Amino acid sequence: LEIRIKNLGPDHMEVAVSLNNLAVLYDAWRNLPEAEKLHKRALEILEKNLGPNHPNVATSLNNLAGIYKTQGYFAEAEPLYLRALAIREQHFGPTHPCVAVVLRNLGTLYKRAGRLEQAKKYKERARKIMKR
Repeated sequence: LEIRIKNLGPDHMEVAVSLNNLAVLYDAWRNLPEAEKLHKRALEILEKNLGPNHPNVATSLNNLAGIYKTQGYFAEAEPLYLRALAIREQHFGPTHPCVAVVLRNLGTLYKRAGRLEQAKKYKERARKIMKR
């Protein structure tokens, strides 16, 4: 990461890739505050370079939302998942497997938050997409 920042600059796309990879490791190690920080910075770089509606931004939003969901920060996770869903539906269409991933994540979020009707709706939609 330090080498990429030094050679490419702090806002280069390859820096975002490294930040995301490190965040995934921190998540696996259950260092969620550090994973959150790294995912946020990666998202900043992606939005700056690609704009707010790029599919890679949607992936970053999904990753950050997952960190919030794991910590029980449902109010923080929900808008990120919804934004990721909107971006993926716009770019890939409503029945693409990438859309199903976010739908499943939203379903899990709503289930954990006790919003069972919403959970069922999103999980069922994800299941239908994946059955195709």
